[in-house]
Amino acid sequence: MIVCKNCNHTIEGKYCSNCGQSAHVHSLGFTYFFHEIQHSLLHVDKGILFTTKELFTRPGRTINEYIAGKRVNHFKPFAYLFIMSSLYVVFMHLLKLEDIDANISSEFTPEMSNLKVDSKKIQHFIQTIKEIFNWIRNHYAYSNLMILPVLSLASFLAFKKSSYNYFEHLVLNTFLAGQRTFFFLLFLPILYFFKGSDSSLKIDFVENVFNFILTFWTFNQFFYSNKWIKNLLLSALFIGLVGLFMLIIVVVGLAFIGVFLS
Repeated sequence: MIVCKNCNHTIEGKYCSNCGQSAHVHSLGFTYFFHEIQHSLLHVDKGILFTTKELFTRPGRTINEYIAGKRVNHFKPFAYLFIMSSLYVVFMHLLKLEDIDANISSEFTPEMSNLKVDSKKIQHFIQTIKEIFNWIRNHYAYSNLMILPVLSLASFLAFKKSSYNYFEHLVLNTFLAGQRTFFFLLFLPILYFFKGSDSSLKIDFVENVFNFILTFWTFNQFFYSNKWIKNLLLSALFIGLVGLFMLIIVVVGLAFIGVFLS
């Protein structure tokens, strides 16, 4: 008979049925730390690698399975997104790609604008916009999490005839954001190579095209009961709704900044 060292409950099997602690608790020492480090690293790596592989081989189906309850081998969606986003920020910093082009302010001067406002207000307005975009780039993990409610609302409305609720759409879009972030990670060396050249805009266009392809591919598998042409149109509607919601947020934000500066 084994008694749980955590809650004194009698254990039958490998884990305590009362608190979940393992029946075999190692004493603190070299064996304990070797076991914990090995288990932690291998478990995390296996979960991340497995989830990444699934998101790029059968994304919609595997997210469907996760929502249905098949989760033991997967990394949790929010943790996966946070780790991918953190890696993205680290490599952006290492490759020195995180800075917004400083030449933006030179394009907006009182002489080149018909706006009847003070030049200091223009410069302050531009600096505020630059700081916002810099914050988004330098806090990519947080900005990814902040935009998830908007993405989830857009997909929920676009595919409103499906049987999934808003929170299931939230899981779907969290995995999609992690998938997208890993894809952008693969593009960073190319961005670094073409940094400062006119080709960077073409690379952004290619990224956006592949992002739409990944989104449609995932949606087409996830909403498998629909015909592919319907999923294609609804994916385009999803992108349009995201753009509309972001435009509304930007307009409201700029109006607020304008009132603040006036």
